[in-house]
Amino acid sequence: KFSLREYFTVIESAEKETYGKPHPAVFLNTAKKMHCNPVNCLVLEDSFHGMIAAKAARMQTIAVPDKHSLSDPRFGSSDLVLSSLKDLNEEVYQALKNR
Repeated sequence: KFSLREYFTVIESAEKETYGKPHPAVFLNTAKKMHCNPVNCLVLEDSFHGMIAAKAARMQTIAVPDKHSLSDPRFGSSDLVLSSLKDLNEEVYQALKNR
């Protein structure tokens, strides 16, 4: 839809997994295909179950929930909560990287 495929070397979906989110399989399998240790991954998630799956995979998470879920305290388990992807910048990335 957005013509972004060329920017990604690996594309995965929980729909292909035996277990859906909040099971971490989709994130663990993606890290494996990228030859990357899960603890070195950063996940952007818009759903609570997705965030839980990423945390279960031992990945850092940035939650970007819809405006109706932004104040949901369950997103407090995320490393960071943003109200918009527009708020993601180099400063935010570096702050997470240095944790």
